[in-house]
Amino acid sequence: EALRQNTDPIVVLTTPCTQSLQTAMRKAAGVRDAACSMGLPQMDFQFGAPIARQGAAPAQILSSAVDSVLFSSMAQIQGDRERLGRAFRRQLAVTALAVVPSSAVLWVLGPEVVYVLLGPAWMETASVFRIFGLGMLFRVQYKNSGVVARAMGAIRPYVWRQVVYALAVAIGAFVGSRWGITGVAWGVLGALFVHYTWMSALGLSLTGTSWRAFLAAQLPGLLLALVVGTATFGAAELCRSAALHPALT
Repeated sequence: EALRQNTDPIVVLTTPCTQSLQTAMRKAAGVRDAACSMGLPQMDFQFGAPIARQGAAPAQILSSAVDSVLFSSMAQIQGDRERLGRAFRRQLAVTALAVVPSSAVLWVLGPEVVYVLLGPAWMETASVFRIFGLGMLFRVQYKNSGVVARAMGAIRPYVWRQVVYALAVAIGAFVGSRWGITGVAWGVLGALFVHYTWMSALGLSLTGTSWRAFLAAQLPGLLLALVVGTATFGAAELCRSAALHPALT
């Protein structure tokens, strides 16, 4: 329970700093200024997808569900490394099957989704929506590794990774800001990938899982995404060529 509440002193001290740094550097990168210069409504950015104020990023919702459900079950088997490794790989596979095909659909239908959910004034952000959609898997999977770390009591390496992640987001957003809001999105996605990789390494070391097994667990999701994405692209092109309303696409 103490781990869930983050009562470890290093967590208490570094988590607010991480959150403050992320917020400050996102503003410094000019994300909101770029949106205003394009004549767009004010935007809020979460690291799974851009959202309207009334909405919530799909990756954020799923990762929160993963955290709340998995932590208690993994904490109960923290002494059995083999069982923990099997549970970790199973969760990786289920997450990839659920998230990667969704990312493929969002990439193909990004303009239509933005038009329907956010309105025509947001159409210039369709590329940003697509880019952040690609990061859904990275976000949810690093949460899976974080649950393992907390269940195993590896709090300090977990927290320091969050601090490095905040710095990576700041650097990525700053460098990407040279190319406008789309460049910022790519920079944040790059930081997210680095964090996903480093957090995955932590989860693998704690569960005794190899990188080969890690990638194999996610392969079915990637293959399904290829099929779903191809079918969606074909259907979308037919609808676009027929000049159908985005809602019908």
